[in-house]
Amino acid sequence: FTVTNISIPEDQPKISVCGVLFDLGAPSEFLEKVLDSLPKRNPTGQVSSVMINPADVLPTSFQKGMFFQYMGSLTTPPCSENVQWFVFLRQHQ
Repeated sequence: FTVTNISIPEDQPKISVCGVLFDLGAPSEFLEKVLDSLPKRNPTGQVSSVMINPADVLPTSFQKGMFFQYMGSLTTPPCSENVQWFVFLRQHQ
């Protein structure tokens, strides 16, 4: 999809974040795959990684009213500003 009418200075990073909501308690193969790859309580120092396909949880079409869109920042360091956020309204089971 295309994002238009966004004015970001050339020296600023251009970052977009897509937020997907999940229902609590409902099993999700996608979330299980991600959560199982996170370090356990006593990490061994090894970095874990997991291959995911965002298409498994993102909508197939992007229509107005299906998501919230706003300029914000990253939620973890370096907490960069000028981040274009898209939070989808449809919750995954």
